[in-house]
Amino acid sequence: MRWLFSILLLLSALPGVAQNITIANLWGKDSRAIYIGIQNQLMLEGNTNTVTKINSPGGSIHRAGDTLTVYPVNKGAFVIEVETTAAKKSFTFEADYFPRFVIALTDSIYLNQAVVSKQAVLKSGALHIAGSKNSGDKLFDNFTLTRYALSIDGKHYQVNGKHFPKAVIETISNLESGSVISIDEILLYNTDTAQSLTLKGPRAFKIL
Repeated sequence: MRWLFSILLLLSALPGVAQNITIANLWGKDSRAIYIGIQNQLMLEGNTNTVTKINSPGGSIHRAGDTLTVYPVNKGAFVIEVETTAAKKSFTFEADYFPRFVIALTDSIYLNQAVVSKQAVLKSGALHIAGSKNSGDKLFDNFTLTRYALSIDGKHYQVNGKHFPKAVIETISNLESGSVISIDEILLYNTDTAQSLTLKGPRAFKIL
């Protein structure tokens, strides 16, 4: 039994054993999408101590510990080559432009949001973020709205979560036609991957 245990230990130390390197995408666990012009964070998983070199011909890539920060420059396949002490492995992601998105104050997300009725805003009682109607990108499906800055005719609020607090609802209830609600510094969070995403505006909505 002792010699069998010794053989198992020897096998575990051999090159190629326990070196199953994978790369996870922090935009979404199973997503292969990355975006041009912004930071994309990927995570090396497996026996990362065996990694000796990381390269990509499609853009820049930087490693800090097990985190890879990737900047693609062209649309299309983005190949990452990982060399270990035993072999070389390639991973392919798909680079595209950051998806269009909609910021809405009413439940009718895909209707005109530039001018909205006070009644519709109060009925919604929340801020909505979604991918554009015709976009096949599911990026925003992975994120929860956690915080945003809201301004109403010069009054400023920091809102946690998507729903309007009581003070904001009371202020909106007293608005006159022509008033402007402005949204900025929207923070989204992916609980599965601990990834944050900030959308900066401002985006203005005029009250009917």
